Amino acid sequence: MTSALDVARFFLASNPAGSITNLKLQNLCAYAQAVACSYLGEKIFQEDIEMWELGPVIPEIYKAYKAYYLDPIPTPRLDLSQFSMTERLVLAGVNTCLAEMFDAWDLCLKSHEDFPGVRGSNPRLTFEELQQAAHDSDIVRQLKQADEPIADSAYMKTLLAKDALHALAN
Repeated sequence: MTSALDVARFFLASNPAGSITNLKLQNLCAYAQAVACSYLGEKIFQEDIEMWELGPVIPEIYKAYKAYYLDPIPTPRLDLSQFSMTERLVLAGVNTCLAEMFDAWDLCLKSHEDFPGVRGSNPRLTFEELQQAAHDSDIVRQLKQADEPIADSAYMKTLLAKDALHALAN
């Protein structure tokens, strides 16, 4: 199982430099966890997700990137071999349907609709609440009903090509 910080680095490395803030990153990671819980029946990372005033927050990710506040976070290097194929498919799907289509504030507003909990009291979302959030979310349904299966997307083919080149180099 990957860590929440690994998932965060996936989203940072998968998007144009300067396009992801901490706020957007929190939402992408929370939706990735919800999709994994709902469609795979397991978490993609073990860290807790708490409900804060602006929506879902993974404290470990928040602490790692809080210095950027609302500024874009630099793009890190990423080793895709740390992710299973299933994890890559989930993350690539969330990235395609959410990161590329919504800005930080739109995702923030959407997360208030999709994720339960009282904002500001820091309740941790349970596995069942994450499953329900994915089940009820119209944007997650978009992911499931995408015209082009995620495994066949150009983005996923690029990831697989990078993996193949990396394997050849080693």
